[in-house]
Amino acid sequence: MKADTGEYVWHFQETPEDRWDFDSNQQIMVADIPVNGKSQHVILHAPKNGFFYTLDAATGKFISGKPFATINWASGLDPVSGKPIVNPEAKYEITGKPWVGMPGAIGAHSWTPMSYSPKTGLVYIPANEAAQIYKAASKDWKPGTVGFQLGLEFGGLEVPADKAIRAATAAASNGSLVAWDPVAGKARWTVNYPGPTNGGTLATAGNLVFQGTAGGEFRAYTADTGKRLWTFPTQTGVIAAPITYSVKGVQYVAILVGWGGVWDVSAGMLVSKSRMTPNISRLLVSSLEVPRRCRHRRQKTSACSIRHRLSESQSRSLTVQATMATVAVYATGTPPLLAASIRMFGILRPLEMRNSGSRSFTMVS
Repeated sequence: MKADTGEYVWHFQETPEDRWDFDSNQQIMVADIPVNGKSQHVILHAPKNGFFYTLDAATGKFISGKPFATINWASGLDPVSGKPIVNPEAKYEITGKPWVGMPGAIGAHSWTPMSYSPKTGLVYIPANEAAQIYKAASKDWKPGTVGFQLGLEFGGLEVPADKAIRAATAAASNGSLVAWDPVAGKARWTVNYPGPTNGGTLATAGNLVFQGTAGGEFRAYTADTGKRLWTFPTQTGVIAAPITYSVKGVQYVAILVGWGGVWDVSAGMLVSKSRMTPNISRLLVSSLEVPRRCRHRRQKTSACSIRHRLSESQSRSLTVQATMATVAVYATGTPPLLAASIRMFGILRPLEMRNSGSRSFTMVS
């Protein structure tokens, strides 16, 4: 649509005849990338259905589409129209048989945002690998007034109480951080996670990618290679994406921690694959400021070595005050949680429980 008038311009349907809950409301990116040797202004999109789409931004013309996760509902996309070539067995309401679909309803990429780095040319996708069983309800089914009205039969489709089957189901349910190359149409690197529905990603100009995990960690990777540089235990799962901003010349990274969505309330025992953590929702903020003692010294000197910076950080504590109604973040002393190398590790420890119902935490190395 034209932003100034609301005039309709074009649309592209990614999943016709959707019967698998493959909505396409994941965020849409615009970028200038090489297409057939020439720079082109394009749309980049990774919806639930598992295909990564590149479209012309001006016309909506299909350019390319490749799977970034395991897919069995379609064998591919038509190279001209981009229309999916649907597996006949995936049309479960026609076959009358149960269908184990990949991806399932949580999608190969769900609500958690992806990010793009113009420097690396890569898109960083919080991807999911999780199947779902679909079976159409009986022909005499009628919508009710309570609960989901999906026309699907869920009774009797639970995973059998067989250890081997349950182990295989758990092994096939996981997540990953996929660094996707939209020009080559393939992943450049991948970080695997025990379970799906991990946090959104943030790519920065400093060749960093940040992401929270369902298992309760906040991580920093190199954007070009995927090398893990830093990990912070959030003590709760993370589903939100981080943000970055600067105040008086100091760059900060902030993230709302706390896990939710659909997977945590619908997947049963599979949820524990990511490590069960209490839901302690709060705001965490980290500084990328170089420690003051190191600003005028070479990093190779002993005074500014990683070991020295870790020992120095013990005297600088970040206190996070969390209550049922409010979240406040404040620092005592000089609070650079992230050194320039992003290699400062810390542990979030509860200090005390207060009568007000709030809990105080401090960061120590």
